[in-house]
Amino acid sequence: MKRNLALLLALVMVLMTCFAGCSAEPPKSGEAKKAEETPAAGGDTADTQEEEKADTADTSGGDAAEPAALSADLQTIYDKLTHKPVANDTGKEFRIAVLCVMNNSFWYDVVNGIEEITQLMADPSYNCTVDMVTIEGHEGQLFAEAIDNCVTMQYDAICTVGTSEAIIPAVDRATAAGIPVYTFNSDVADSSRVCFTGQDLYAAGVKAGETIVDLIDGKGKVAIITGYFTVPAHEDRRLGAMEVFDKYDEIEIVGEVENHDSNDEGYTYTKDFLTANPDLAAIYITAGGQQGVTKALDEMNIKGEVKVVMFDFMEEVIDALYDGSVQATIGQDPYAQGANPVCLAYNQLVTGTPEVEGNDFTNLDVVTPDNVAEYFPR
Repeated sequence: MKRNLALLLALVMVLMTCFAGCSAEPPKSGEAKKAEETPAAGGDTADTQEEEKADTADTSGGDAAEPAALSADLQTIYDKLTHKPVANDTGKEFRIAVLCVMNNSFWYDVVNGIEEITQLMADPSYNCTVDMVTIEGHEGQLFAEAIDNCVTMQYDAICTVGTSEAIIPAVDRATAAGIPVYTFNSDVADSSRVCFTGQDLYAAGVKAGETIVDLIDGKGKVAIITGYFTVPAHEDRRLGAMEVFDKYDEIEIVGEVENHDSNDEGYTYTKDFLTANPDLAAIYITAGGQQGVTKALDEMNIKGEVKVVMFDFMEEVIDALYDGSVQATIGQDPYAQGANPVCLAYNQLVTGTPEVEGNDFTNLDVVTPDNVAEYFPR
């Protein structure tokens, strides 16, 4: 309770003083070089999204043309964006709050996306302040209280991780107050949020399940380590894979545990699973804690014998692909998860019309030891 109160107090202080970004810039992890070449799986394709933007352009009142006076650094950011901000011709200054998790290295690239779009939005062409607050874990109540605080402080839009169904009432209260809410990374689809930016999470789980089936020839024991059963993103990935596993009579799920995105817990659970099941065929990791799993396999000198499928492109995951500890990892474009919702929320504020509603799915790249050098050459 004391930790939650302290986190909430810190959140309020940051919002009231309008500090944009983290106190220190986090290191950047790898991103797939082929991300821009691969269409989003199970969701809106790039062509569809461009059509949607074209449909709203005539009625938006905003100028979607590339601004002429950006500095070289800001132009670089602008060119990286999936969605382009329209010029702010309203005469208004806008304020957007971004609520983000920070409990493992995956989030570094998400934060990088938020920080770069924050720099761009500060340009006079856009006249928009973006305030970011990072919260250590996925506690839904903390996020709900933070959303309510943003409403009280009269932010024009809110972007938040859809960390738990516990935030749905707060999202709906913000919407009722006329403040659009955009979610990223994990979604609360049953809320009144405008749009979700992130992986097609159920499809990603299906893809992971199919990958494991291929690796173990459709038979054997499989252990599942998820982050949190209460986080929709993690649960969608778990359920998607289970849909695949349920089709194979010779696949046995020996256990499903949550490791709270912790490397230490991932390490312990991996050793426990292998001790209880020396013939374990595969481990499926739906979220954080990847490094703990690979550490346990290395210490037991069985890397490659147990097939491992996970998510994301952090440096330690790419290392594990190169050394054979991991057989596949699936990406989700964390930079876009940070930048896209801010840009989409801003465009709605300027034009009065959502550019994308429903889902703004990011790329679903599958990287294996066979193609890792194409994505991350060394």
